[in-house]
Amino acid sequence: MPPNNEPAKPNLNERFRSAVITLNVANAAFDIWWFYKSAETRDFNFAQKFPDFFRFDEENNFRSLIVSLYSLYDKRRDANSIKSIIRDLPANINLDISNKIDHLSGKLQKIEHLRHNVIAHRNSSASYNAIYKKAKITPNDIKHVIDNTLEILSLIALEINEPEPIISTSIKEELRLLMSQIKGE
Repeated sequence: MPPNNEPAKPNLNERFRSAVITLNVANAAFDIWWFYKSAETRDFNFAQKFPDFFRFDEENNFRSLIVSLYSLYDKRRDANSIKSIIRDLPANINLDISNKIDHLSGKLQKIEHLRHNVIAHRNSSASYNAIYKKAKITPNDIKHVIDNTLEILSLIALEINEPEPIISTSIKEELRLLMSQIKGE
């Protein structure tokens, strides 16, 4: 243990694996949230049998999605974020990945806006609708961040001898099966 009695900082590979887990959480939360919101599932009408569960599950998954994505790009120097990981990479690699992150900056600002005003520091001067409207973020924006984050983590994996990160895609099919069972099909 370091002299100040704080636990040692996890090594680069551990921090990378933690980021991959966080991205998987964000992706699963997106898939669940979008399952509830998308046109393909509006006919399910699952809220009739279990209205509170599905209302809160939708909201909880959206919040998990926003918090998880935000944490991957948290600007604090002490955060285990992608930026803290790339600071420990060689400068030429750091620059390539930083450029990819810069490409996401507009969408990341929208995610940060939601995280700060809806979830972490509930803004009392604006309604939820006003905050969402101001963010102007779409499901495609969010999916774009998830997909590009996977690309960024894949580049990092190559540099630190980690397996290429994989995002689980089974949640959508599992949800369809669950909804079919609830409907009695």
